[in-house]
Amino acid sequence: MTETFQRYDYEDAKLNLHHYGQLSPPTIDVSQIKVPVAIMVGVSDTLATLADNMDLRKKLDPESLFFFKSYEADHVSLILGKDTDIMNKDLLDLLKHSSSTVPKPEQKPDQKPNPKPEQKTDPKAEHNREQNGKNGKNGKEKKMGKQIDLAASQSTVTE
Repeated sequence: MTETFQRYDYEDAKLNLHHYGQLSPPTIDVSQIKVPVAIMVGVSDTLATLADNMDLRKKLDPESLFFFKSYEADHVSLILGKDTDIMNKDLLDLLKHSSSTVPKPEQKPDQKPNPKPEQKTDPKAEHNREQNGKNGKNGKEKKMGKQIDLAASQSTVTE
């Protein structure tokens, strides 16, 4: 385990210099990650250990981490394991709901919004939208609640 989260180390100063412009790989401040993060860890994983993932969990911005769960598995169980039903169900649930958890990019204060391109109206599509509205279908998807609540309720590892 390394104490830092860093880019790949080529273990050759010349290669690191070629790829990164410096002799050692640059570190990554994971607390600055501002996208939703889901961590699924196998307790028998020797490559991405439970201890490493617990450390990563502590360093991540709590607003970014929305799912953390450990499984009786190793590093490749999700792909090659015999009993992957629980992990696959969790993974599929995460993928189904990922569009509702991805935050919209923030607009910089001095940046003007991009004007929307002019769209041509399709009379048939407009009619279908009106009909769906009359039939009680408003086109809105049912979205999950706050993902952070899901993470707290599904986390199986306590600190």
